Amino acid sequence: MADGVRLEYAVPVAKAGDLNVQLILVPTLGTGADGKLRVGVSIDDGPVEVLTDLLTPAPNAADSQPKRDWNKAVEDNARTLTAHFPGVAAGRHVLKVWRIDDNVVLQRIVVGTGALPGNYLGGR
Repeated sequence: MADGVRLEYAVPVAKAGDLNVQLILVPTLGTGADGKLRVGVSIDDGPVEVLTDLLTPAPNAADSQPKRDWNKAVEDNARTLTAHFPGVAAGRHVLKVWRIDDNVVLQRIVVGTGALPGNYLGGR
């Protein structure tokens, strides 16, 4: 976020309420020593919510949650992270996706108030 690199999307919100944002990512591994991938999400000029993911390749046994998550992400060719923004007013907003760590590859964004679709890759 320090370098200001971000994507911006115009997002119309039909009714006020809690806004949920799903980032559907390509399954990738963190390049830092801790192996984590972080990406930021904000609405308009509001605070940035940092989403963190940790996937660990599982060439043998999937004996930890990060390894099980890796296997699932590879099977689906997707990894979903979700941000929540309470009390967003109806109207036009700007969704910002901030680069924190390298190696984050965004496939799709699903935005809505209330429950988001639970089917494959957020599709309808």
